[in-house]
Amino acid sequence: SIRPGTTAAHLSGQLSPEVKASRVRRLLDLAGRQSLDFRRNLVGETRSVLWESHAPASLELGGGPRWSGLTEDYIRVGTSEAGDLENRITPVRLVSVGLDGVLAQVLRPVTC
Repeated sequence: SIRPGTTAAHLSGQLSPEVKASRVRRLLDLAGRQSLDFRRNLVGETRSVLWESHAPASLELGGGPRWSGLTEDYIRVGTSEAGDLENRITPVRLVSVGLDGVLAQVLRPVTC
């Protein structure tokens, strides 16, 4: 793309803004589909999650509190597990794909 001070700024044969926008949309669509496929393939696996934050009740999780964390390979995971999970690492079973990550069931009871 044309940026001041770069070689591309002086080259001929630049693509039109419409073509660039179309290609970006196609790439973003592909990335979204690949991300969803990747997360779907994780369902049923057991992973360790470091729980980071707690959010208010979530309708997606049946109205319960939602904890959010990351696996060791940075997969965003959420659960409606009761109890204090903050800064804990727990094993989970990945049970379904959510809008922004994977929903999980904590495998060991959490004591407060």
